Amino acid sequence: MIAPILLPLFSLLFALVDSPTPVLEWDVVERTEKACVVELTLATTGEADLSKLSLLPSPSSPLRLVHSSPLSCDEHWIKNNTHHWMWRDHPEVMSLTLHLEWDELIA
Repeated sequence: MIAPILLPLFSLLFALVDSPTPVLEWDVVERTEKACVVELTLATTGEADLSKLSLLPSPSSPLRLVHSSPLSCDEHWIKNNTHHWMWRDHPEVMSLTLHLEWDELIA
């Protein structure tokens, strides 16, 4: 009678403890009127068979990713202004420098 209550609870706890949890740190290291440079560091705390990082701007965002620093990965592609990186091995820490530009920011 308790199984219908405890089984979902244990499944949720196992998923939370067993899944890789990313931790992101970022810092704006340079800024001008129409551009900035952002440094990202992403760390994961669990094991994964396949890892993917995607940077996608909001459709209404005026930001454009102009350039990113080289990142050691198995695959990298850009589609519809979205950058994707994929790893078959589990990277523990990834560091990336992004150069962003915009025409006009709406306040």
